[in-house]
Amino acid sequence: DEYVESFALATFTSNTRSSCQFNLLKPFHAPWHSTRGRLGGLKPHGYTRIGPALRHAQELLLNESVRRRMIFLITDGKPCDYDRYEGRYGMQDVKKAIEVGQLNGIQTHAFAVEKQALESFPEMFSRHDYDVLSRPEALAGTMCKVFARLLAR
Repeated sequence: DEYVESFALATFTSNTRSSCQFNLLKPFHAPWHSTRGRLGGLKPHGYTRIGPALRHAQELLLNESVRRRMIFLITDGKPCDYDRYEGRYGMQDVKKAIEVGQLNGIQTHAFAVEKQALESFPEMFSRHDYDVLSRPEALAGTMCKVFARLLAR
């Protein structure tokens, strides 16, 4: 019987509230070795309506029989969409989605390789629930450290 890692990997994009896409690259029960190749072809596109993506990820997590539920969000740190999903409104939507997730036992940690995230992340996340990185190469190491810290709790 093949070992299947208990994590999912997804992307999201939007173009107004009527067009929010959430795409699973690796479903929970798919083996990593058969799905990891999908990462290489990813390119940014569309807008970042983060709240609906978080809510969708939370719903998927709630349907899994697991001991711990965590979301790692990699973003530019700025909720934004064509239909004015930005500024205070977008940040409050993300904050509310995270609060609802916490009520359901879901931890969310965000990562950004974008200095502007230092302005928006504190409005959406608790201080120990985000990292703003100075270069993309730091992402893997930082994610490993955060993951280890969260598992130690």
